[in-house]
Amino acid sequence: MKANSILVELSEQLPKTAQTFKAIQFPESYEDIIVQAKTDLFCFRKIDGVMEDGRLTKTVLQQSGYEEWLKQIEHEEDEGENCILEVIGALNLIIELAEELAED
Repeated sequence: MKANSILVELSEQLPKTAQTFKAIQFPESYEDIIVQAKTDLFCFRKIDGVMEDGRLTKTVLQQSGYEEWLKQIEHEEDEGENCILEVIGALNLIIELAEELAED
């Protein structure tokens, strides 16, 4: 499967270490991208929450490649919140486009 140029552009808003970024840059299926992006999105929306399986959402994000990025934004109060909002926006767009592409 060839990487979709619009998804690649959207992924540039994510850290290069993020699993969603990697799933887009080296795609196997749109379904994989959707699943990973939805997991990331859920975790960012409830950044101090808990997953259904009991894992902390912040831990899931760290394991999904956001560890260094999260450390950097922790020290930037207002800017950190803006960074998280930007990633949430990018993930929403990635999910929407990947779902449309998966239907084709």
